[in-house]
Amino acid sequence: MRPGEMLKLRVAGRRGNRKVEFRLGGHEEIDYRVTDLDNVSSAQRARRAAWLSSQPEKRADLPMPGAAENGQ
Repeated sequence: MRPGEMLKLRVAGRRGNRKVEFRLGGHEEIDYRVTDLDNVSSAQRARRAAWLSSQPEKRADLPMPGAAENGQ
């Protein structure tokens, strides 16, 4: 069945038989893929590895968390 079509059911229960109708809805599904680039730098490769492993990215140009409190 497709969105917009009517679904007709005959339901039997304690209160007897009855007919029920529903108009079917739908939703749009977006399909995407993450692919590697042909020319990937080492920084890009490291960022992707950190992202895929759910680990924080280690970057030399950023201070380490807590470094200011430790006098580093």
